[in-house]
Amino acid sequence: MKEKALSYLEKNYLKHVCAIECLKLDKIKFFYVEDDGVVFLDESNDIYSIATDSPDVCLRATQCLSDVELLFCHNGYEKEILSERFGLKGNNQCYQIVWQGGKLTLNGTCDIKRLEPSEENVEFVFNHYTLAYNIEHIRYMMQNIGIFGAYYKGELAGFIGIHDEHSIGLLEVMPEYRRLGIGTELVKFLVNKNIDDGITPFEHIIYTNEKSIAMHKKLGFTFSDSFVYWLY
Repeated sequence: MKEKALSYLEKNYLKHVCAIECLKLDKIKFFYVEDDGVVFLDESNDIYSIATDSPDVCLRATQCLSDVELLFCHNGYEKEILSERFGLKGNNQCYQIVWQGGKLTLNGTCDIKRLEPSEENVEFVFNHYTLAYNIEHIRYMMQNIGIFGAYYKGELAGFIGIHDEHSIGLLEVMPEYRRLGIGTELVKFLVNKNIDDGITPFEHIIYTNEKSIAMHKKLGFTFSDSFVYWLY
């Protein structure tokens, strides 16, 4: 079943790279795998992924789902149908971007290392990450996946991490350390780490985040030609 799902998703690699990376994980439960769509749950983090060819397929492929609290979808009609069906009021409309080159050269602007999961570090990330919604999730990520800090002249100047579904994110640079190239250095660091770990470097950028969009375009990331959506 995984092979059939990959066959569908790989028809548009840039659009579906997140779902493709999720299928590398162990705890996947399939609900629908056909030539016109794929629906599955990553049981390790309760994230549903939906990719379908039309509104009718979306309705049919998701009719068996219930109690959905977090999902990732690839089309605007899926966002409209599923947010109403499951009562999901929040949504992040994002560009999905992929690094398709080799490893990048860091310029040594800052020292980067994995943050220890101390209460001080957990609270620092939670208090400064723009999209933080749950301190326990930050603690989980720091303990089990990895959040990395950038130190400039010995001070924690910013951080970046890897989400459950393998996307690069949590990028934040403290205001007093911006315009020093620290954000770029953090992205390069995790691109290289993901390449070393056999993970495709990709990200989701909220479509209104003009500074991040400009930085990633300058670095040479490839942007998908349509939006993706996180619903919660």
